[in-house]
Amino acid sequence: MIYLQTFEGFLPKFALVTSNARKIREYRELIPNLRVEEGQDLPEVDADDETVVIYKAVDNGPFTISEDTSLEVEGENIGVNLKWFKEKIPTFVGKKAYWKVLLAKNDGEYIKVYEGFVEGEIVASENTSSFDKYFNVTKFDQLLGELKMTDTDPALYSARAMAAKNLRQDRFIARKRIKFIPKWTGKYQNS
Repeated sequence: MIYLQTFEGFLPKFALVTSNARKIREYRELIPNLRVEEGQDLPEVDADDETVVIYKAVDNGPFTISEDTSLEVEGENIGVNLKWFKEKIPTFVGKKAYWKVLLAKNDGEYIKVYEGFVEGEIVASENTSSFDKYFNVTKFDQLLGELKMTDTDPALYSARAMAAKNLRQDRFIARKRIKFIPKWTGKYQNS
């Protein structure tokens, strides 16, 4: 196993795998010593967010980190299906929302899951191309996109940054032994 010397001590060298170029840039800033690789857009299991990210980690293989984003909106059934609901976000204006990011680290024996979670509200926006322009972070009463343009520590307002911080500090919310994870036999998202 290859190890990196970081300010957190010795960490195994893992590669975060994602097909999203924006996420690749963001994770390179959040965890500078982490290798980030562009992967394929894998079919995702149709399940709760934790199950989705665990099966992504299984599919990506050992020494990888997988990510999944979900959005809970008051009175709506979105969750992990966010990418198929993006065009509907303007219809949720005024509703409370929770943005959650889960990272799953596959070390070849276990999968550990790390969480980042932010409370907010969906607000009206003229920019229909970006979630950041619709999600108002409750703690700051500012849009996510506006906060990204400030010097505010992302770990205070970004679910992605919070999950990355928990990963760096090994504060996981779940740990599953890979050999006990059954083969997925259920449906896949958007199928």
